[in-house]
Amino acid sequence: MNTIQLNLYSFEELNDIARQKALILYQDININPNWRDYGYDHFVTICGCLGITVDKKSISYQGFYSQREGSGFNADVNMPSLFKNIQKKGWRGYAPKLEFDFKLPDIDQRVVALLFKGKIHNNPKIIKTRNCCSVVVDLGVYPVEENGKSHDLIYGELDELEKWLDSIAQILNQFLNKLLQQQYEYLTSKEAIRATIEANEYLFTADGAKANRIAALAININQRQNENQLF
Repeated sequence: MNTIQLNLYSFEELNDIARQKALILYQDININPNWRDYGYDHFVTICGCLGITVDKKSISYQGFYSQREGSGFNADVNMPSLFKNIQKKGWRGYAPKLEFDFKLPDIDQRVVALLFKGKIHNNPKIIKTRNCCSVVVDLGVYPVEENGKSHDLIYGELDELEKWLDSIAQILNQFLNKLLQQQYEYLTSKEAIRATIEANEYLFTADGAKANRIAALAININQRQNENQLF
């Protein structure tokens, strides 16, 4: 039987070279299947403050540094609420420092009034595309008729309204993608990795190699030896 005595060290006790090695070994320590939940919840709440109801389960993204980089989501839009909350910056109650470059649409206010009064039936949606890394919109407008008369001239204004809604959707989707990218970059930063290592009291050999398994093994051996001494 060979007996090996091995000194183990906390992250703080390692020299600079060993610390760098330890950080590389644990570079994905904060990336688990749920790492993006905070970003998703944050995004859903902000959209809710605007009158946009996002289906959290629909949110998706494609990498951060690939050719297909991007994000997407599905949502229902309450147009009167969206107008009001853009005017009043309704998201500020939740995120006071957050800025959005939102503007109200430059369309005939009579059309807006008809829309808000329910005279123009609509079901606006934001829809993620098949590649899951972009979004499109659908105003969901039904034919505009009143007393058997078709108001075709309104459709030009509604086309402009749909373009405006698309601009809102693109701004929000860009915000979502940037939010997830920043969250990922923070979780994989040296500061965040070190904080997790120290919070979990991980141990290392002198050269920065992982040693938690060795420490656990030593504890188990000592426990067995103590148990055997009782009999």
